[in-house]
Amino acid sequence: MLATLVGYRPVDFTDDTGRKVVGTSLYIVYTDDNARGLVGQVACKVFYQGSVKPDWVGQAIKLEYSFNPSTKTARLVDVKLADYVE
Repeated sequence: MLATLVGYRPVDFTDDTGRKVVGTSLYIVYTDDNARGLVGQVACKVFYQGSVKPDWVGQAIKLEYSFNPSTKTARLVDVKLADYVE
């Protein structure tokens, strides 16, 4: 999936169960051709267990997801600068 990174926030906390959560909240915008009635782009926040570089803000990035069919959940596994924009 291609998106534009518009911001990010480092995350480092312990949740209610005592589990340590470390990563980055990514704020992205992307075009979704399947969103009926959408004018413009979709904006959302996704969690990434890695980190990004400050100069990536405003750049096109490629997001790679892993999908678990049994739980029907997706997990963001990799983020890198896009080589091209579709």
